[in-house]
Amino acid sequence: MVEFPTVSVIAILPELVLTLGVVAALFRVVYGGPSTARWLAAIAVATVTLGLVAVVLQWRHVVEVGEQISFGTMVVLDRQAVIGRFVLLVVTGLALAINWRYVVRLGTRGGEALSLVLLAVIGFMFMGASNHLVMLFLGLEVGSISLYILAGLGQESEQSDEAALKYFLLGSVASAIFLYGIALLYTGTGALDYIGVLQFFGGGLIVFADGILTLGVALVFVGLLFKIAAAPFHAWAPDVYQGSPAGIVGFMAAAAKVGALMALLRLIQVPFRTLVSTYQVPIATVAAVSVVVGTLYAIVQSDLRRVLAYSGVAHAGFLLMAVAAGPASAVQLIFYVFTYVVMLVAAFGVVAVVEGPGSAGSPLDHYRGLGRRSPALAAILAVLMFGLAGMPVTAGFIAKFGVFTGAWFAGLEWLVIVGLLASVAAFFFYLRVVVLMFFEEGEGTVPSLGRVAWVGLTVAVVVTLALGVYPSPVLEVLRSAIR
Repeated sequence: MVEFPTVSVIAILPELVLTLGVVAALFRVVYGGPSTARWLAAIAVATVTLGLVAVVLQWRHVVEVGEQISFGTMVVLDRQAVIGRFVLLVVTGLALAINWRYVVRLGTRGGEALSLVLLAVIGFMFMGASNHLVMLFLGLEVGSISLYILAGLGQESEQSDEAALKYFLLGSVASAIFLYGIALLYTGTGALDYIGVLQFFGGGLIVFADGILTLGVALVFVGLLFKIAAAPFHAWAPDVYQGSPAGIVGFMAAAAKVGALMALLRLIQVPFRTLVSTYQVPIATVAAVSVVVGTLYAIVQSDLRRVLAYSGVAHAGFLLMAVAAGPASAVQLIFYVFTYVVMLVAAFGVVAVVEGPGSAGSPLDHYRGLGRRSPALAAILAVLMFGLAGMPVTAGFIAKFGVFTGAWFAGLEWLVIVGLLASVAAFFFYLRVVVLMFFEEGEGTVPSLGRVAWVGLTVAVVVTLALGVYPSPVLEVLRSAIR
């Protein structure tokens, strides 16, 4: 008798909610009218809110019933997958709230932008909840293709088209490398589901030579390292961040990092669990190169978006310290991901306000005297810069301390020393932005900011400071979830 795969609605409930949001947004565009922007706002609020409700229902289900694998071996529902979905929805809500004027400015294409944002979130959610290499690849492609289109959605600058094309071409190469790695893993193990791959690695039942499997693992890692913009796979990030519309680039940078890192975490926990000694040194090397390259290149930039791009390369290195330390650093990794993407989305939101939501490029000179022109906006950006730098009393400090501690106890003392030196050097370019805003004269006006955007930026600042002063509740939740 043929057994049909288990179908569980609760296992994909947030994705179903977001899919309905995509359909509703597209229908509203087709049958829209003068009040389309208001309808899109209502759809966005309802979708994100109901998505968070679905995440709460999933959490209760996992607590009461336990871990569940559905749709054959494709999707896993556990606390870690639920946390990944929660982080993505928070990032999406903040990004839409802070940058909603960009969606309105797009007019009839605003519904397309909202639909693409939700589709990207669906793809990255499936990456974090995947229990199968094919599902991981599908999630990667759904999320990536949506971001390629978003990068070129604004037509106010040729840089936007260039950014989209560059992102698409390099992303396609990375996807091909990733897919080839999956093919090699299947060739060597005869399995595509995570448990099956783990059984082959753990039992030493190798169909072909070990070299094929080592190359397969390496190529899978490379595909995901491209998504988080880790050096030397980062060349696309500065140009894409600089050329993409300011109103969407923060979401693009944050969502891709969450999806790829949650997928990396799942890989080192399940299929590659027995390979820590194999991947630790290469990943640690990439982490060291990332923090050094990101820091040094950020110092010499004259555009704030490129500063944030190279800062992202350095932060990818810090995040990879937790990956190199192995599954034991899962709590530190997730905490770092959450705090970093919240600060990143808010920082790019301030850029969108100063430069305009559809703009490309953000020269540092535009931030001279911002503290006099808009004290509140400058104060928000200053707090975010301090958080990204890892200053005490911010969430960035707690996050860095966590990954440094995990790497140290994993025997990677040299990597921690490199990270500490890079962190000290990084204070230069973060503090430079603060000095420009408060201690130098500048001209120009800052557009007014809507109340919803102020709420989004305020939430980001509160999270940055609250988790820097009292991170225990969040850390306890993560420790109880990641066993």
